[in-house]
Formats: sequence, structure tokens, C-alpha cells
Amino acid sequence: MPQVALPHVIGTVTLIGLLGIVIFYANDLNMHVKFETAKTQLRDISEYVSSEIVAMANIANLGHNSSVIYRIIDIPDEVNGYGYAIEIVNESGTWIIRAYLDRYPSIKAESYLYLSGGINISTDIEIIQVDNGRIITGSRLYSGVKYPVIWCRFEGMNVTIGIGRFEVS
Repeated sequence: MPQVALPHVIGTVTLIGLLGIVIFYANDLNMHVKFETAKTQLRDISEYVSSEIVAMANIANLGHNSSVIYRIIDIPDEVNGYGYAIEIVNESGTWIIRAYLDRYPSIKAESYLYLSGGINISTDIEIIQVDNGRIITGSRLYSGVKYPVIWCRFEGMNVTIGIGRFEVS
């Protein structure tokens, strides 16, 4: 009898091992597809924010008075269940909008800002008072913010654009 049980034990252990390998590769494939989907969504977000900044720059070119205008942007709260950040980065004189997952910073997407001359990009942290609240500016904007904004400040002939969050007062 012991001779008959040994092949069954070997076969069972082999099947369990194969099942573990299949589960590992299926999980790896699932994560790969999930991250590729996240990259696509991050690319869409970065291109959307970039286009909104360019649109704000075009509005800025229409008039020059001392004021601040802003636009609340519509960005998702999460990407594939993960939080993300959007940042404005200057790399070798070129402004880039970068969106990346908080938990996995290597999962990212970028789009370039094509702005005409005479428009400054602000990455400074400051508070701008507006009629019905305030805008807290910076170089980074996190997902889940209630009112993410793109803002533009006119000061004479100087035009400054940036990202931030709006807080109602």
C-alpha cells in the first residue's frame, strides 16, 4: 500500500506547485494591465491640465488688468483605486505637467506646456485672496482635492499662471 500512496503525494504536490505558478503569473499579468491602464488615465489627466493651462494663457493674452482669474478643473478623485499627484516641473527650460501615482511614483505620464512668451509659470506656495475665498498655490496638486484650480494673475504687463486648490471662505 505505501508504494501506491507515494505517486499520489508526488502528483498532488506537483499540481499544487503548478497552481501556485499559474496564480503568480496571473497576478503579475493583472498588475501589468492595471498599471498600463493607470498610465493611460494619467496621460489623459496631464494632457487635460496642460490644455487648460494653455487655454488660461490664451485668455490672459486678451486683456491686461490687475486681477486674478481662476477656473475649477474637473479631475478624477483616483486612478484605478490609487491617489495621484499632478505637478508642474521645469526640465531644461521646458515646462512639463507630470501626473503620477502616489503609491507608485514610477507609474507616471507627462505632457509639455506650449506657452507663448511673456507668461510666467508659478510653482511657489502662496495664498491668493479672491472674492469668495482663497487659492492656495504650489507646484503640486493632489487628487481628491475638493476644488482644484488653474489660476492666472495679471499685474500690469506680467502674467503668471499656476495650479492650486480653492478654498471657499
